[in-house]
Amino acid sequence: MSLLSIHKNIIMQLEKQLNSFFIGIDFSVIEEKIEEAYFRCINALSASNNKYLNPDGIPCFSIEHSGCWAVFLYYLSNCLKNVPGGANCAAKIFYLNKILHGVDWYYEIELPPHFMVEHPLGSILGRAKYGDYLLIYQGVTIGGNVSLNTGQITHPVIGNNVVFFSDAKVLGDVHVGNSVIFSANSYVINENIPDNSIVFGSSPNLVIINDKQRVERYMRQVWRQD
Repeated sequence: MSLLSIHKNIIMQLEKQLNSFFIGIDFSVIEEKIEEAYFRCINALSASNNKYLNPDGIPCFSIEHSGCWAVFLYYLSNCLKNVPGGANCAAKIFYLNKILHGVDWYYEIELPPHFMVEHPLGSILGRAKYGDYLLIYQGVTIGGNVSLNTGQITHPVIGNNVVFFSDAKVLGDVHVGNSVIFSANSYVINENIPDNSIVFGSSPNLVIINDKQRVERYMRQVWRQD
């Protein structure tokens, strides 16, 4: 399918979905950022080993794949946030993503160039600093909490090559190193996680296993990194 056809299908899909829920949409503003959001999504897909979205190393953008469409809608809303007249459109697309996919990825949050999801239903990605090569599963929550040191609301800093399995939660004054796997139902609050770790359990009784070889082996399954 040609790039022109893909963009035409994206616009038709967006118009139908947005018009089903909202009024007063300036589609001329949205159309200006379709190409940028599309190529940001393709860039993410090209690094993924997802068998549906990057078979044989060829990124396959699909408006019928809910994970792909959710990531695209985030990138589009993020692209629009600083465009004249774009903030209103960004807010509606963010809301559309929440309606369609049950995700809360606010358009002012800067998610990384290589961001992928598996069954992201119920995920909340709050105000944190996100490193590159981020993968999340369902029910993941990343957000703020009161710091024990300052009494102020603080947010996590996430390193590169981090995977959050289902219902993992990271809140508050947390620094996550590079190459970290959060197991299902792990819960971290106001604690730091070193590089090359696999995290189990809940604060303050976390189990942190340092296993660089196992973590790197899993990351190679997830991402096509040169």
